[in-house]
Amino acid sequence: MVSKVFPLDEEIDKQIQVALAEVKNDVYSLINCAKNLEDDSDELSRIPIISRLIVEGTIKKNIISLFVPDPINKPKYTLKSQKYDDYASHLKEIGGFLSANPFCNDISTELKTVEAELEHAYRISKFESAIYEIISAQKKSVDEQLKSEDMEKQSKSQNLEKLYELIEKYVANLNSFYLTLGKIAKYDVKCNTDSLIVMGHELSIENHFSLSKDIVLAAINKFLKTEYKIVDFARITPESLLIDRFSKKSPKISSYDIAKKNIYAEIEKSNRKTYKIITKDGQAFETLSPGWKSAILLDIILGYDRDAAPLIIDQPEDNLATNYINSDLIQSIKKMKTCKQIILVSHNATIPIAW
Repeated sequence: MVSKVFPLDEEIDKQIQVALAEVKNDVYSLINCAKNLEDDSDELSRIPIISRLIVEGTIKKNIISLFVPDPINKPKYTLKSQKYDDYASHLKEIGGFLSANPFCNDISTELKTVEAELEHAYRISKFESAIYEIISAQKKSVDEQLKSEDMEKQSKSQNLEKLYELIEKYVANLNSFYLTLGKIAKYDVKCNTDSLIVMGHELSIENHFSLSKDIVLAAINKFLKTEYKIVDFARITPESLLIDRFSKKSPKISSYDIAKKNIYAEIEKSNRKTYKIITKDGQAFETLSPGWKSAILLDIILGYDRDAAPLIIDQPEDNLATNYINSDLIQSIKKMKTCKQIILVSHNATIPIAW
């Protein structure tokens, strides 16, 4: 009952959900990049040094290589199912809001065009992925055939080609890591709710959610081994987030997936609310005696007139001062009984007589 009186702000809740979705995406991206860079480094370490990859004379080329998409550009037209569903859901939400808004123009035709293009992009992406698998398999088959014909030259040529690809992947992941880090560095989200005056008392919901680079850093440090704690956000590097730097106990971080889930969960903990009451004489509710707390809650309950539901009160005089009962409580009951039915049980004769 009392919680209904507090001012709720759906807009702030939405703002928090958007911010949490953003930080989840960025934290996951950051950890994924660190993992990808580690994998790239491992692969690069298994390729001979470039001076050993120089080939003299002519060498047969795998023509299918020309049809393999550039790994740098491939992400530009790849659309995964989950991302497609997210985009489609957001478009539907935007369309619903605009169509219901009497102050907005009808753009249903434009939205349908965007939806059609999005669906087209998704179909193209699925088709491209299927073709990519076929081409990759064929390229691998031809590579093996050429390698068997001239083992040394083909091995060097294929390793050199792989070296170029890995360098491109490594640079792309490194750029993605620092772009995401730069995005996180600009975080500055704080949420403040409105207050409401009821019977002279100020009611508000204090939301403790905030988002900044320091909060993200603190969440990361919580799961790193003591010797690998990062002292400053600017010192975050891919190497500082390698899986072997995370704690192996309390909790055990045994994989990159567990690391990113735990870091996000730690950030999400800041999304908590506190119901706050400041009395009409400026005192914080939690500092009051049990009697005064009861009096304030009765003030708030009896001052809430936004519905006509019956109100049942059992022995309101418990812990209450006689002066409060004879003045404030009696007046509040008289005022509220014109708005809703009140069922009250009391051992204090003053209440039913004055009522």
